[in-house]
Amino acid sequence: MALTITLVPETQQAVGPARFNRQAQLTPGLSDYPTGGYPILNTQLGIGPLYGATVLNCNSTAAPYTANFVLSTYPTTPAPCPTLFLKISSGGTEVSANTNLNACTWIAEFMAAAE
Repeated sequence: MALTITLVPETQQAVGPARFNRQAQLTPGLSDYPTGGYPILNTQLGIGPLYGATVLNCNSTAAPYTANFVLSTYPTTPAPCPTLFLKISSGGTEVSANTNLNACTWIAEFMAAAE
């Protein structure tokens, strides 16, 4: 099982002529954390290429962990990319592959370019 992405209803909004925000609930599977983080594609969110994401909230099981989003490519000028990686760390170090995070839930807001 992989990361389950559940779109939060009615949260897609235009925040300018060429940018959209969208919220989603992120729930890991049972002991399936991949080294380097879970890939999240813009197509899974129904929006254009991604600029980044912010964690808005988490449940109590996820609270001891830090969730960060990392772009799949690092452009030299601000530009979106199709994939972000959700990296989970504890104590400043990325958790090991196959760590069981299945009771954790994060709500995140993704920032994307218009399609």
